[in-house]
Amino acid sequence: MKRLFCNSDAYRPFSHPRSLILVLLNVLEKRFCIEDTALDWFRSYLTGRTQSFVFGDTTTEAHTIDCSVPQGSVLGPLGFVAYTDDISVVVERQHGVSLHQYADDKQLFASARLDRIADLRRQLSDCVVSVKNWCASRRLQLNTDKTEAIWFGSRASINNLSSRDRTLTIDETTITTTDVVRNLGVLLDSELSMTQHVAKVASVCFYHIRRLRQIRRRVGQEVTTRLVLAVVTTRLDYCNSLLAGLYRNRRRSHFREFRTAQLV
Repeated sequence: MKRLFCNSDAYRPFSHPRSLILVLLNVLEKRFCIEDTALDWFRSYLTGRTQSFVFGDTTTEAHTIDCSVPQGSVLGPLGFVAYTDDISVVVERQHGVSLHQYADDKQLFASARLDRIADLRRQLSDCVVSVKNWCASRRLQLNTDKTEAIWFGSRASINNLSSRDRTLTIDETTITTTDVVRNLGVLLDSELSMTQHVAKVASVCFYHIRRLRQIRRRVGQEVTTRLVLAVVTTRLDYCNSLLAGLYRNRRRSHFREFRTAQLV
């Protein structure tokens, strides 16, 4: 069982704006042992900031910014990762569910035998409710509209689940499971056959190959080669290790590479 969910409007508090920065400073001090000069540097960076707007030759008065972090900053993503790091305590220690994190995306994993599916659904639902409460305590909002759930297993196991209730509940919201989810640009199906992912990559690559065939005589061999490497080969190489052991899909991928070589 896998569940994907994300926080919406990361670092944009919906109440008590200064409290978010105070919580972040507390997390940096208590959880990551940042103190003294380093902590003072973070405090100076996050507080006492002003912002003005320039239009032509006119500049507005400086306005104090009392919430969020500097947008577009290098420390912004790192600060958010630090801000949400201890969610693992809620997920893994309190509910025994595995957790993967990437930026503002969170993925919960759990497994069970077919005769324990009801217990697994209850475990995950309780875990996500706790995560939602944790988000509220951090002035973050759990985006249930972008939450997805998928069951992984053999074809026989998935067919056996088709007659059972596979939905998950977050308070009054019901999450319906899906057969395919996108994870960092990779399409994962319930049987992990990677068929949908390979078909999607092949379709996109063929589209670009057809477009490049139309212009290769005008742009020349060198430019065509660079374009192929940029828009076709990179897509074939991205996460291709996931196709290891999948003989049929590897053959389809190799055929795309052959067509690309013909173009170059």
